[in-house]
Amino acid sequence: MGGALLLFVSLAACTSGTPDLPQSSDQPLIGATSPSPSASAGDATSTQEPSAAGFDNEFDGSSLDSTQWAVFSQSGVVSVHDGLLDVVTPPNVRNCPYIVTKSNVIPQDGPFFFETKYTRMSQGLIPAFCLDYLPAPQPNEAPVTQPFMALATSGSNVMLVFNLESGTRSYVIPNGAVIGATHRIRLEDDGSGNYRAIADETELGTFHSDRRPMKFWIGTNPPKDVAPNIWARMTFDYVKAALLTVPDPAMPASGASSTM
Repeated sequence: MGGALLLFVSLAACTSGTPDLPQSSDQPLIGATSPSPSASAGDATSTQEPSAAGFDNEFDGSSLDSTQWAVFSQSGVVSVHDGLLDVVTPPNVRNCPYIVTKSNVIPQDGPFFFETKYTRMSQGLIPAFCLDYLPAPQPNEAPVTQPFMALATSGSNVMLVFNLESGTRSYVIPNGAVIGATHRIRLEDDGSGNYRAIADETELGTFHSDRRPMKFWIGTNPPKDVAPNIWARMTFDYVKAALLTVPDPAMPASGASSTM
């Protein structure tokens, strides 16, 4: 767990200084030029609640919906094609893209579920995706809180890491790091802070927390203040969240355990 926690902290904690934003690529970028904080902070930190139907983005069309997402491509390329969100970072660069929902995706009250499906398309460090109280409005600014849920890499494992009042809890996603394998990640809350963490058709574990996340984001923010990395290419089939009416039929894994 130590390795996962260290990596998780490196993804979420503030780095010192403000690194230069990368130059634009000759490939078509979405949001390649980061607007000034005064111009976009209001958009990225909006507390507008989703509609009664919840949040459901299946990445149809040819670009992200600019009313739903704030995109900072940084050194990478963010594109939508074939029903997928595709996040690519060229080799040996520091800053992978940072993509955050403009509005809260989690309903304010009641039982809810959150679900996404991802595929690791190449070797490299997996850019985290997170459920967070409030991400930073701009790249390189400090998040207000640690993410409630984050994807983290620990050696050859990919893990779901949760920051709870009682400490950090993490679960290994079976075959989560396999290149080309698609994995469904789901989180459920019964409305009383009793959570289920699910990967594919397996319930990884249950826990209690009074924390209730709001937004969803992909990438690293602030970027890792380390030597250039090889970032894995990631695709996402959908991102959705809504009030929970029927619990998922996922069954607990045999001998499943978590670490604190």
